[in-house]
Amino acid sequence: MAEMRNGNIFVTGGAAGRAERVELDRVCDSLRRAGLSAEMLHSEQAESDLHTEFQIFKNHYECLARDASVIANECAGVVLCLNGRTPDEGAVFRAALAYALGLPVVLFKHDCRSAFHGQDNAMITGLSWPQFESVPRVEELAAAIRRALDSGAPEGARAELAPVIARLAGQGAAPAGDAAPVGPLSEQDIARGNGITFTLDAPRPPVYLSGPLFSPAEVLEMQSMASALHNGPDFLPHRDGAERFVMNQVDSPAANLWFLSPVRQRINRAIFDLDIYQIAQRCGVLVANMNGRVPDDGMVVETAVALALGVPVLLYVNDPDAARRSPLVAALGRLLPVVRDLDHVNAGVNLLLKDEEGRLRQSERPSLPANVAAVAARGARVWRFVQKMDFMKPAKVMGVPVAEPGGFLK
Repeated sequence: MAEMRNGNIFVTGGAAGRAERVELDRVCDSLRRAGLSAEMLHSEQAESDLHTEFQIFKNHYECLARDASVIANECAGVVLCLNGRTPDEGAVFRAALAYALGLPVVLFKHDCRSAFHGQDNAMITGLSWPQFESVPRVEELAAAIRRALDSGAPEGARAELAPVIARLAGQGAAPAGDAAPVGPLSEQDIARGNGITFTLDAPRPPVYLSGPLFSPAEVLEMQSMASALHNGPDFLPHRDGAERFVMNQVDSPAANLWFLSPVRQRINRAIFDLDIYQIAQRCGVLVANMNGRVPDDGMVVETAVALALGVPVLLYVNDPDAARRSPLVAALGRLLPVVRDLDHVNAGVNLLLKDEEGRLRQSERPSLPANVAAVAARGARVWRFVQKMDFMKPAKVMGVPVAEPGGFLK
């Protein structure tokens, strides 16, 4: 595997400050001393060298495009550095893109802090090889990478790329005239989207609603997104997924007891497997809620996976400073359609699904790499189990009544 892909290991993580860049350099140096070819992703031009907001946003897009090209063409594996107060969303996106292209991802973390009540986000740790494990010492990274490359489970990046990733990586043609719009939707786009209808004979595919779910206000906003889609048979994780069974327990002192670690890992695996299944095999569109001080880690993973697998993605951004705070939001806003009002989410979804003539857009989804296919198969089993256990779901999540599909409160 390493020889087949030229042994290029790419290291990504936060690179906003000198300390972060020094740490990434240290990781690269350690891998090189062990005989691996290692380079750093996410080495963006300093914003101080850029004079206008347009130049800054353009730079963010070009950096993401360059890294996507490297991952698709030159990469044998990725090391994601999770040290720091919160994972860097751009680095998480790059690692998730590599995962969805079939490449092994190794997590490096010797930071004692965790983002989720003593644990890291299951959508990040699920990317790792082996799953839900991280490497705590830089000296151990080279051995961990070699085990991942020699495992035979990850199959390596496929030659076939989803159209949007091929375009991002500089290998695809520009969108055709009848392609879904890119950037903020115009009033004309919204009007056209609102005029698109679906029938019982050809119903709208389910929509995956992705975003933060760690406070009552965030849960309410995600439910408002579902309501904007008329509470159809869509997938809202805190309502329809394995998350709903456990979200009310995460604040319990017992949640992080050491002897419950095997239980937590099974729950994390169920969450990761089910969410990947919904994106890869069940849902036709993903709507990503990019609002907040930083984009939600899990949503970033889900967005990258959806793009790599050819699932259309709509961004919902009503925070005017989101693109200024996050290079990833700025870059994706130049690649994907964006709505700024919840009332426009339904129109945006419709535009991604049907062209100007009202015909369903042809899905151009590459075949799943082996690692994603195995996870999706497990996720399908989790989905059947969760549906059977529907009667046990709590009526409230974080004190917020949960509206079922169809708009009814449980």
